Amino acid sequence: MLFLLLLVLLAGGLLIGGIQRIFIRKENPDIEQLWAELDQQEWFKQLIEQPERNAWVVSDKESGLLQDPYFCKKILEKEVHRDMFIKYITEKTTK
Repeated sequence: MLFLLLLVLLAGGLLIGGIQRIFIRKENPDIEQLWAELDQQEWFKQLIEQPERNAWVVSDKESGLLQDPYFCKKILEKEVHRDMFIKYITEKTTK
């Protein structure tokens, strides 16, 4: 009896999860569009003026922090994340 109850609960959870995935889709932002928005930002232009920093940012776009659309969105929208990203790039390129 207990096994049957657990099986019904599991099936109900899977059914609800499936319905949510179908009807409540959360689309991922387009990374290329986010990079274009970053390239238009004045602070970003100043950041990549130095060749070392530009090379680091390009490598981050290929396989680093800037590969994640949610991180890109955060640094575009929130000044705290933006400042931390600038500090991260600056520290990595001055060593």
